[in-house]
Amino acid sequence: MKLKDFIDQGKLDLTDLSFVYDGGTGYPINSEIRPEEFITFAKADFLKSDTRGLVNALCNAKRAIDCQTDGFLRVNALAVDGLEKQLRPCGVASLSFGTTQRDGPLKFRLLRALGIATPELITRMRRLRNLLEHEYRKPRPADVRNAIGIAELFVQACRGRMQSCFQSIWIGSGNPRPMESVEKEFRIWYTHETTPYFDVKFLENGWRLKNQNRKSPSLRVRVGEEGFMPLLKLIWHVDFYGDMTDPIRSFFLELGFRLPARFRVRDRHDL
Repeated sequence: MKLKDFIDQGKLDLTDLSFVYDGGTGYPINSEIRPEEFITFAKADFLKSDTRGLVNALCNAKRAIDCQTDGFLRVNALAVDGLEKQLRPCGVASLSFGTTQRDGPLKFRLLRALGIATPELITRMRRLRNLLEHEYRKPRPADVRNAIGIAELFVQACRGRMQSCFQSIWIGSGNPRPMESVEKEFRIWYTHETTPYFDVKFLENGWRLKNQNRKSPSLRVRVGEEGFMPLLKLIWHVDFYGDMTDPIRSFFLELGFRLPARFRVRDRHDL
């Protein structure tokens, strides 16, 4: 069953949705050399000011970005090598939904789609890679200094998101109250231990009352399947203090829902 058809069973009122997060977690990076160490190396190399020092500083700035990016993929059980094959065409296509930016390395496109790095930062990171890989000239000190700043900014942004993320969220409609279930509600639960997948399930009690005591339906969406990437983007856009209206609107649109002119998402923590 497609994810859209599964959610359609709940007959949600899309004019007044409620949202609540649950199941927070953190993602450690377990590489022997951490991204922050590469940045420290880059800063030390930069102080030498000669050609060798500038080249090494630039290389270490790139290593910091690559280490952080690969670490993010690994803790999510996503492939460092072979990511395109793992995501399959539907997942790769999902990375471009809602944006005109369709080029660049797949890893960076994934980070942009998940909201881990801004499009502007991604562009600057690509320029750094091009400077290192395609121009065999002595790096200018100003360019190297900028590269180190880009790497440090990216590592900090990515690390901050990885330390405060969620495994479980609820979306529903019908008389929302703080931290209480609503009449029509489904849970999205993310598992990333060996092979990443999502379990999506409607609230048991509410479903039984409305459907002649039938067991509430559930759906497992695995990596590479249609619906996995929209779910991954949604759960990584959850923010303690941010408004979830736009991410949830984008989620429903990508699945193919026709949204009403009045579309509202309320955080039940604020009620």
